[in-house]
Amino acid sequence: MKKTSTNKAIRYLLLAFLVGAIAYFIDLKNHYSTQKLAEIAEYNLQKKEVIAEKKLAELLHSIKNNPPKKINLLESDISTELYKTEEIGLYAYKNDTLIYWSDNEPAIDLINLKIKSFSEIIKLRNGWYECLTINKKKSDNIAVFALIKLKTEYEFENKYLKNEFSKWLNLPINTDIVIPANIAEHSISSKYGHTLFEIKRSETYYKNLDTNLICCALFLLCFLFLFISIYNASKQFIKNKWLQSVFIFMSVLFIRTGMVYFKIPSCFYLTNFYNATIFANADSFYFSLLGDVMLNSILLLFFSFYLLTSKINLTHITFSKKLTIVIVYLILIFMYAMLVPSLIHSLITNSHITFNINRIFDFNYFSLIGIISISITLLGFYFALEKLIILCVKSFNIRKQHLFIYGSSLILIIFFLIILKADVFFYLWFMPLAITSYLLNQFKISANFMNTGLKILIVAFCMSDFFNKYEE
Repeated sequence: MKKTSTNKAIRYLLLAFLVGAIAYFIDLKNHYSTQKLAEIAEYNLQKKEVIAEKKLAELLHSIKNNPPKKINLLESDISTELYKTEEIGLYAYKNDTLIYWSDNEPAIDLINLKIKSFSEIIKLRNGWYECLTINKKKSDNIAVFALIKLKTEYEFENKYLKNEFSKWLNLPINTDIVIPANIAEHSISSKYGHTLFEIKRSETYYKNLDTNLICCALFLLCFLFLFISIYNASKQFIKNKWLQSVFIFMSVLFIRTGMVYFKIPSCFYLTNFYNATIFANADSFYFSLLGDVMLNSILLLFFSFYLLTSKINLTHITFSKKLTIVIVYLILIFMYAMLVPSLIHSLITNSHITFNINRIFDFNYFSLIGIISISITLLGFYFALEKLIILCVKSFNIRKQHLFIYGSSLILIIFFLIILKADVFFYLWFMPLAITSYLLNQFKISANFMNTGLKILIVAFCMSDFFNKYEE
């Protein structure tokens, strides 16, 4: 058994280092300079120009061989869904009159814009476009144009209207178009050879968000292997179950403290879960950002589940040691209980995340992450509380149990209500749950849907009160 635990600890530690090294080197390579971004955008734009040029030639041929009335958007194979799929719009004029258009989003009169070149960048009221045309004989009196959408730029922004580049350009937010171009390395040119515009960024380097998410997933896998290694190492080298639990908890706490203090891994802080404009609590060290809230809630849940399912007990030790362990455990449980309302208060008051059920259409995945984090924290707290109650029921006689429970409850109520004059419900919201769980364990009432439903009902009532209170 000991050898197996040692082998597992070493294997998972090696896996953690391997996955962590892979994630580190991928993250190290995930740096794009402004020059590199310009090269990628130029390559993608020139591919769009090839498509637009081909479609223009087809459109011109169709117009010359068909009466204008037969050129219908719904029946044309030339430009069906072209703007939606490629963000290219086609327009045709005859005798300065618009006779065909594939999309009306950029609603403009291209003839009046006096396009001077067969390829140039133009600014319309809703954004930037590259305008392509085909040289033609004057006798034709036909002009065809293609508009390649580069960037939307509205007078105002909201949740539906955003100023951003077309996705196929792979240009990040906070990138601006500069005309005329001043820095050749940051310029984007047409396939015809002339410069269209320059891109400007305030940040020196950019990280690709998709690659960044892969790094985050690998780092999470690395930490998972590391925690499994710590668990197996504790089983091998520490015989006392209580000391094993303390070792695991302190190891995880040490790792998380280092991660938060040094802000590692850096890829985490480029995701929206670590975006301070969405949620930030400067008063908290471990729960300052939404990503930390989610990650710490999951870790607390796993540790609480480990306590509940472990063979930790208070048998074969003196009464004074039992009482000391229970009091320390009770203090930790009390701190855990305070985390729940504090977390709800923080998520509501320090963020732009919606939790109000009356504004259901404003809910987003941040709202879902917040609710899931609170639910996980509650479940972890219940596991830890259930373990404390089981220890008390199995280790003390009924008289001592009642004396301990009623005595500690009375002391807490007197302390918070009379001495501190604090909100008793905020500090002692868990007491109905604790008493219910104690009675069910004391009288050995089997777990069923009714008992579970009763516990859920108590917790739901408490959480509903907290949400209603802080949403006001």
